[in-house]
Amino acid sequence: MITGEQFIKMKSYPRIVKKNENQHKLYKDSKFLPLKTLGSKAKGSEIELIFQEKWEGDGWKVLKSESSDHDRIIESGSDEDNDCINLKAEVVNSKTRRKIEIKGSFLWNKKNTFRWQQIRPDQDYDEIVFVAIYPDCIKFYKASKEVVCKNLVFQDENGNWPYMQHGGQGAESRCFWVEGLPEDYPWMEEVK
Repeated sequence: MITGEQFIKMKSYPRIVKKNENQHKLYKDSKFLPLKTLGSKAKGSEIELIFQEKWEGDGWKVLKSESSDHDRIIESGSDEDNDCINLKAEVVNSKTRRKIEIKGSFLWNKKNTFRWQQIRPDQDYDEIVFVAIYPDCIKFYKASKEVVCKNLVFQDENGNWPYMQHGGQGAESRCFWVEGLPEDYPWMEEVK
């Protein structure tokens, strides 16, 4: 057993403290630090709830997912409402019901870029909403599943999968990721 007092006297302790400080340096004075410091699963759940609260505030009905293939379903009350809400929220085209996959990311310290992970084109969703959590604000970006697949799911001239998350670029794990800033990817449309 190692007590707390023994732990802070270990050689490992200053290294761990420094890593922790570096990991949260960009968000040190941010109101979003409590969200950033949550564990992965809790953080993902909270980001989904933030999405839900924002979309409900914009007039959408937000429903729980029908399966683990997507995070939420959004729908408008009627076709008449859809035109009005569509102008306001800009997340769906003429359809009134959409399955949404939600991907959240904070800036990563070394590159000051976002990293949205676990993008699976074989899952059942209509659009991905990319949640970009800056130290001073949260921004939302969207792309249809078709657009995401066109821009992430392809082999380059060397036969590599540039956005493959697991197994390296030579593998075909069917799980993708994208790293950068939203402005690096013109296919991501900002949702106001």
